[in-house]
Amino acid sequence: FYRFLDHTGAVIPAPNPAVVGALSAAEESQLALPRLPDRQQLGYLYRPATDEVTEVIAMPIVSSETGEVIAAIVLGFQPVGRPATGAMRSGLWMEGRVHLAGLPADERAVLGKVIAAGLAGPGAQGRLTHDVGGVPSRLFFQRLNPDSTYPPAYDVAVCSLAELQAQQERLRWRVVGAGVLALLAGFVASQLLARRL
Repeated sequence: FYRFLDHTGAVIPAPNPAVVGALSAAEESQLALPRLPDRQQLGYLYRPATDEVTEVIAMPIVSSETGEVIAAIVLGFQPVGRPATGAMRSGLWMEGRVHLAGLPADERAVLGKVIAAGLAGPGAQGRLTHDVGGVPSRLFFQRLNPDSTYPPAYDVAVCSLAELQAQQERLRWRVVGAGVLALLAGFVASQLLARRL
């Protein structure tokens, strides 16, 4: 879809929404900006009807006569998703909500609150540890639109720690087993030496 913003940053109503891309009134109102941008602005629009997120780019339109920004065009794109690789899944966090395919709604709601608390906490490092779907996981998040006047959006990656913990458990048993064997070997060797002496 695309829309134009007037000199105040408000959306100019489209005469034929079918041609420029249909949006609900609520979705269209989210495209407005408090003022016209002097450079490209990146944002994200959640569309409840389809339960998907659209990437939004607002570009200023500059007058060729005065060099002033007189309007803006807002373009909406389907964001390019990254496929899940092994234990790693990625999604988007915006306005307190996580958009992550394959995760139940109740777990997304909990994850959204955890990330919001992590962002509000002092010294947020962009990573947290939390159980996701009953599996210990590491969460990584990074802001996608740091200089934008649109609401902040974060790229979220969830990495399951289940395989790592399973490897640690296997390694722990190997170390314990090797220790027991070394102890038994030492005991047998000490018994042989004691009998000789």
